[in-house]
Amino acid sequence: MPEILHLNLHREFFSAIASKTKNIEYRKQSPYWRKRLEGREYDVILFRNGYAKHAPEMQVEFRGLRRYGKGRAAYYAIRLGRILKIKRWPKEASVMHLLRRDSNSHADCAARRNVPPLRWAKCDKSQRRATVISTRCQAL
Repeated sequence: MPEILHLNLHREFFSAIASKTKNIEYRKQSPYWRKRLEGREYDVILFRNGYAKHAPEMQVEFRGLRRYGKGRAAYYAIRLGRILKIKRWPKEASVMHLLRRDSNSHADCAARRNVPPLRWAKCDKSQRRATVISTRCQAL
């Protein structure tokens, strides 16, 4: 039976791993993480995007663990391998990233709807840059 490391992630980082742009997951070195990571051999990491019953899940190959830094600045770098399985995550979501808007245009529209101004961008893997798809505020 494979040893599984269970980790929860925010959507931003879950999406980056699903789109294969992030291959290392960092955790602060603390007694909690030391107990879970050091001296153990894992085969698979099970990432979840939240705590809901039907939250998106992803199984990723565990490639190793490294420690960096000293004292309070110490952290663990968990090396990620290939993605083995993704559940409840649309394929489009792995290449679409929700980015914070860098300008104040449409801020008043977003304020009327009581949401922060955001824009959708599509990640272009070949050129390692994001292309803006829509910056328009649309009524819900």
